[in-house]
Amino acid sequence: MFSATQYFISIINELEKKPKNGMSSCKKDLCDLFSQLDQNQFIEIGADLKASKNGILKKIRFPNSQKSIGKRGGNRLIALLLTQTNEFIFLYVYPKTGRFGKDNVNDKELAFFLQNYLSDRENGKLIFLGNQNDLKL
Repeated sequence: MFSATQYFISIINELEKKPKNGMSSCKKDLCDLFSQLDQNQFIEIGADLKASKNGILKKIRFPNSQKSIGKRGGNRLIALLLTQTNEFIFLYVYPKTGRFGKDNVNDKELAFFLQNYLSDRENGKLIFLGNQNDLKL
């Protein structure tokens, strides 16, 4: 099951409006990535940034098909995997290269993304995106 914070949705919608910068395929590329994985691969995908008893904060690389860039120079997804339910919460997305590119996110940014998640969850504002085969952004 996939959900997203309102902040994530605002960021990915902004990136999608940047066709000159090669970002308009971001939603499609992200959906393609997760539709190709089986349930066991969800836990293993990406790099673990932080872990707790309830979840794992992950950085997941995925290609940018519009620019024909593979995972290495493509996009990054910051997501929270809730280990009890195998639910993915999309927190942030960004390109690795280009005008809007950045190398990494810092601890202050990670704390901000997690705070957005907690606030959206508490206020019933998380956005359900679907399940593996019907992920909709």
